[in-house]
Amino acid sequence: MCIYQGLSRLGEIHKQGQQSSSILKEVFRTALSKTTLLSIEYIEIVDSVTLQPTNDAQSCVLVAVAVRTSQTKTRLIDNIVLGGQL
Repeated sequence: MCIYQGLSRLGEIHKQGQQSSSILKEVFRTALSKTTLLSIEYIEIVDSVTLQPTNDAQSCVLVAVAVRTSQTKTRLIDNIVLGGQL
């Protein structure tokens, strides 16, 4: 649930006009910092066509995240598309 909430919050901020990848990543980090059960392995914002990392989310981008649970070390992955559809 925390992963979904973090991605949802990131999507809300993007809809409000925030396009900086570093700020959007920080929104996700902040959302997950409220739990000690998960640790972020990576969060990446990439162009939806080239899959290359991008510093801004002006066009359609894919946000991909991976987190690991603290107890079982299970890796959980999720993603969200911002600014369009795949």
